[in-house]
Amino acid sequence: MNYLIIWKDFKIFYGSHSRTVDEHSHPVIQLVFAIRGTFRSKDDSGDWAAKKGLLIAPNCPHECDASDVPIISIQIDPESSLGEWILSNQLKDRSIIDYPAKDIGAIDINRFSSHLAHEDWPAIREMVENAFGFRRTTPLFHKDKRIQDVVAFISNHIGQKINSETLAEVACLSESRLLHLFKAEMGPITDSEDMLLVPTAGHTKHHASVLFKTDDFDILFAGDVSYNQEQLIQGDIPGINADYKKTRRTYDNITAYAQQNRLIFLPSHDWEAARRLEERSFLC
Repeated sequence: MNYLIIWKDFKIFYGSHSRTVDEHSHPVIQLVFAIRGTFRSKDDSGDWAAKKGLLIAPNCPHECDASDVPIISIQIDPESSLGEWILSNQLKDRSIIDYPAKDIGAIDINRFSSHLAHEDWPAIREMVENAFGFRRTTPLFHKDKRIQDVVAFISNHIGQKINSETLAEVACLSESRLLHLFKAEMGPITDSEDMLLVPTAGHTKHHASVLFKTDDFDILFAGDVSYNQEQLIQGDIPGINADYKKTRRTYDNITAYAQQNRLIFLPSHDWEAARRLEERSFLC
């Protein structure tokens, strides 16, 4: 049986073809490898060579014979974050490289097949990203001294009410400029990059939540994004909101993230939150 799994930035074909594929190219990055054994691919001299797998750059002509050989073929948008990572860290201006390689981890076929059987799409996506050493993070924070001053001020006044006007005065910036710079510079809260501050505007103009990433799943400490999880699932926007359009966008962003990652959603006022955390009950 053949499978096709599609995300916005890449898609996976799992199965086999009954014919040789003539010389062709794709406008995407392609990782193709045999689930068992090898397939044949023509080298630069035009001779057939046995291959376990290949990583192929966009628009690179290639010809393969994987007829009746079970394969996994992954096509990745080169303009996506993952695609840009592969171009910079694996392909490095090369057209085709063998797989597995020094800087591309092997994908465990047994685990992949198990995730496929259980329709565990986030786990499959994570396997692909991990094979390339890719992680969805922003640069480490505190590059700008003005943001360091703001963080230090917050730490030293943690028990007091602090508004954006006060923080703007600390940074000697306008409030709008401070918000822009804060988002750009903060990135992960911890050096290990397992805790991130993420904007979830709507309830208040600059509402933010904390995303905690573990090895197995993510937890979003969502504050006042919604009163409870059911409100998010139903798309029911709370009556007290600074910006309903931003709340809707926040709802959509959280739902989209949860569809691709195991996410436990924990808004502050949800009396079911503790149970979901204990039972590892995911949003999607």
